[in-house]
Amino acid sequence: EQALVIHPRNVAAMGQKARLLCAMGQQEEGIALLNESMEMAPKRESTHFFLAEYYSQSNQMDKARQAFHTVAELNPANGLAYYNAAKITKHTERDEFINSMEARLQDLPEQAWLPRMQISFALSKALEDIGEYDAAFGHMQVGNDLVWDNALNYDQEQAAWEFEAVKELFSPERITEFAGTGPDDSTPIFVVGMPRSGSTLIDHILDSHPKIASIGESNLLQVVIEHHLQQVGLAGVDEESLPHLCSVVGPSYVEELKALTDNAPSVVNKALGNFMEIGLIASCMPGARIVHSRRNALDTCISCWKNLLDVNQPYIYNLEALGRYHLLYQDIMAHWDQVLPGKVLHVDYEKLVADPEPEIRTLLDALGEEFAPACLEFHKSKRQVRTASLAQVRQPMYTSSVASWKRYEQHLRPLLDLLGETG
Repeated sequence: EQALVIHPRNVAAMGQKARLLCAMGQQEEGIALLNESMEMAPKRESTHFFLAEYYSQSNQMDKARQAFHTVAELNPANGLAYYNAAKITKHTERDEFINSMEARLQDLPEQAWLPRMQISFALSKALEDIGEYDAAFGHMQVGNDLVWDNALNYDQEQAAWEFEAVKELFSPERITEFAGTGPDDSTPIFVVGMPRSGSTLIDHILDSHPKIASIGESNLLQVVIEHHLQQVGLAGVDEESLPHLCSVVGPSYVEELKALTDNAPSVVNKALGNFMEIGLIASCMPGARIVHSRRNALDTCISCWKNLLDVNQPYIYNLEALGRYHLLYQDIMAHWDQVLPGKVLHVDYEKLVADPEPEIRTLLDALGEEFAPACLEFHKSKRQVRTASLAQVRQPMYTSSVASWKRYEQHLRPLLDLLGETG
């Protein structure tokens, strides 16, 4: 605001203010300000990119595609523009966009690994659309290898140790010891699971219910835990800190949920990694409901591997590491079923997309919620979407992603050796 008072035509300040307005829910005012700034600087790449993201998140896909294409024209090295455009486009034939991406890959120098990686993922998606699966997999391989070799340092042994430590901490005896410690408030609903397992679909179904709100993929639980650890000078969740955390985390988390959602009676948090926190959740918040989004392991893994996901999930970018991580995840979910029988509600993606209404009714009944017809029309929601499932949740349910791993079967030996064909 101060910058605009001094320099009313400061395009950078106008862009920052527009982003803040959109984030605060004042989208109409924010977009008007962006359009005004674009008249003054029509070739400003960042303005077009933000507009493209806004349009895609708010289901204005034609405008989003055009804006992403404009970014690519302004800066052919902006690989993310190609990737985002490909993600929201259903290609039906080899077109100029695919040709332009292939040409751009040829032109990029070897050291420009970031745009090469992004365009490789974009090409893999476009080629998959038109059924060129071997070529698509080749570009997936290139994209994943570029991330794995240039941006990540993943320790598989450390990951395995962390999973075992959680299981050891939340033994049957300790679960019994802390049972019912926290408030029996049923406001929280946690949706957990692997990335690309159908969690965004479940989140949108629940968020379409008139008595359920969602805060999306939020780190709120981790923020609350860290706050209370710092207050007493403790370093992490362990035997020493657990008694304290079980008495304070639940009330704080529920209070924050209510503040964020204007006292909604039920609030979903779909931070998927919370499957590691199920023992703590059950101890701190015995009234919380936990939904596990479950999908065939091979479909889950190939869907992770073909999408450009968060590098904070580094195991995704190597097929063997991905398969081993999935085994760790399966093992800890089995642990929770053993020490907390009946606590976790399992929702199978394949059953949900094959016959939505009875599965949704069963889910809502298990959560203690009445059926609402709006849950069947989740795809009509005007809520903004920021996950890799952005395009999918704007459509009615479909079954075309079931058994999609078979398109790439000949390339998946590392996964098949670990997980088997049944997943």
